[in-house]
Amino acid sequence: MVGVARWFLRRLRWLPVLLRAPGVDDVELRRGLERVLHDEVAIGLSAMVLRLDLISAVAGDDADLADRVSAARGTLCQVIEDVRRLGGVVYSPVLRGSGLAPAVRAAAEYRELRLRLDLPTHDLDVEAQSRIGLFITDRLNTLGPGTAVLVRVRGRKLVRVCVIEKQPGQGRRRYWAVAACA
Repeated sequence: MVGVARWFLRRLRWLPVLLRAPGVDDVELRRGLERVLHDEVAIGLSAMVLRLDLISAVAGDDADLADRVSAARGTLCQVIEDVRRLGGVVYSPVLRGSGLAPAVRAAAEYRELRLRLDLPTHDLDVEAQSRIGLFITDRLNTLGPGTAVLVRVRGRKLVRVCVIEKQPGQGRRRYWAVAACA
């Protein structure tokens, strides 16, 4: 009977959904993937764009070759943007450089979400910011434009995160996670 009641309450979206916050190893793996995507793949592709520019300059008056090189260059530039966007989803460069609040705001702005952020008055250590930041930005990346989101973070060593979202035309959903931080 308890299982049926829990299923019913969850269907009505009254019970929060527990999600797993990323671990320290997850953070390091994702940070490494973002670095590889940005530093190796995107920079390598950018070097190819420069080579295409050199080919275009050497081609001279051949209009057909210039058009094909220009089309290839445009496609390559789009691929570079896609790789950078993918790297930003894997691990937010804003999180690495500026911290938790700017990273969450940047993710919400990119997804066109209406965000209310309730963070603790004390600063969290870098590990906690990375883990909590990944949890929150992963959740925000699943939401559609116009969704109202409240993000509440509490605690110091045992950090509790609650994300309450209200998508247009739907009820409220509540997600939460707890992460033990040093």
